Amino acid sequence: MGYIKSSPLRNMLVFISLNLIVISFTGSEFFYYVFFSLILITLLSFLLLQYNEKKMSHDIHIEQKSVIRGDDVEAEFHFKNSSLFSISHGRLKCTLFNEENNFPFPDLELSFIPSININKTIYFPMNKRGVFTNIRIESTIQDPLRLFSKSFVRVKGADFIVYPQVHELAYFHVPVKGLQGTERSRQRGQEDYSNIRKVRPYIAGDSHKRIHWKLSSKKNEVFVKEYEATSSAKSYLIMDSFRENYGHDPMNEIEDCLVEVTVAIAKYILKHNVESQIIFESEGMSRIENRDLSSFENVLRSLVGFRGRGKMPFGQVIREETKKMEVNAFITLVTPVYSDQLMDTLDGLKARNFKFSLIIVNKEKLDQEKRDYVEALGIDLYEVTPEGSFVEELETYK
Repeated sequence: MGYIKSSPLRNMLVFISLNLIVISFTGSEFFYYVFFSLILITLLSFLLLQYNEKKMSHDIHIEQKSVIRGDDVEAEFHFKNSSLFSISHGRLKCTLFNEENNFPFPDLELSFIPSININKTIYFPMNKRGVFTNIRIESTIQDPLRLFSKSFVRVKGADFIVYPQVHELAYFHVPVKGLQGTERSRQRGQEDYSNIRKVRPYIAGDSHKRIHWKLSSKKNEVFVKEYEATSSAKSYLIMDSFRENYGHDPMNEIEDCLVEVTVAIAKYILKHNVESQIIFESEGMSRIENRDLSSFENVLRSLVGFRGRGKMPFGQVIREETKKMEVNAFITLVTPVYSDQLMDTLDGLKARNFKFSLIIVNKEKLDQEKRDYVEALGIDLYEVTPEGSFVEELETYK
C-alpha cells in the first residue's frame, strides 16, 4: 500500500480546504479573514520565489588540475542573492562528468542572506578515475515557509584529471628480473651477466662496468666483456578490456581496481630496470612502451581513461599479441573473469614457453577446482578483490 508523501504546500492546501468547510457551516467572518490570510501568504511565497530566482547567482571553482584517486579535492562555492528579500533555504548539487562517467559532490545546504556573498570551501575524497570535462551545478531554492521550490541548472567546462591510485609493491615475481631465461636472442635486450659471450678491446662509449679488470691489468690495455642476450628481456602486461566482461561492474569498482593492479606492477617492473609494454584493446590496439622509471608518468596518463569497452574477446587479443613476441617472454594477464576459453588459449601457447601470471580482479574468488587447473598449466594465479588491499596478494611468491 502506498502513502501520500507530506509536504508543506500540500499541508497548506489541506488547511485552506478545511477552512472553507468551516466557513460553509458557520459563515463566521473570522474564518474568512483566516482564509484570505492563507491565500495571501501562499501567493506571496510563490512571488518571492519567482523574484529571487532571477537574482540568484552561483559558481564553483576547483583549485587542483589533477589528483590521485582517493585524494581530497578542494572546491570553492560562490553564491549571491542580490534581491531585497531572502530565500531562507537552498541546496546545491554539483557533479563532475564526462561522456562515460560522473562523480557527484556531497550536497550542500545553505541559508541565503540578501546582498551578501557566500563563499564556502569544502573538501571531499575523489574516488572516480578519469578525465572530467564538465561540471553540472544544480541549485534548488525554497521560500521561507518551504511551500514552493525552484531548481535551475548550469553546466560549465572543466579540465580535471583523476589519476589511478599508485600502490607500492615490495615484491612481485617477475622471471625476467631474475634472468632465468637463457635462450639466445638476435635482439640485444637484457643481458645475462653470468654468461660471458666474448672479451674485446675497449671502445669509446663502453660502460666502465663492463671492464675486465683482471685481463686489462695483465695486458696493459683496457678490455671489456660482452654478455649473452636473453629472450626474456621484456615484460608484457595485457589488460582485458572486453565489454562483456564488465557487465557485472556498474560502479566501475572492478575496472578501477584492475587499472591500479596494472599500475602497481608496471611501476615495480620499471623500478627494477626491466622494459615493459602494456597492451589493451580500445578502438584498436593500444601499446604503452616503457623503458625505465622515468616513463612511469606516461603509464598513469595513458591509463586515466581506460574503460572496459573493447570489442575483441580477451583470448583473441592474447593470441594476436603473442604472435609478435619472442619465445620465453613473461606475460602478466589482468582480467575480471575466469573463462574456459581463456584457459584453452593459454594452454595452446605452452609450446612457445611463455611464462604467464594470471591476475583475476573480481568480488568472488575461484573455486578450488579452477585454481588447481590454473596451477596444473604452470600459471601463477593471483586473485584480487576491489574491497581489500591487493598488495599482500601480489607480493606473495607463487
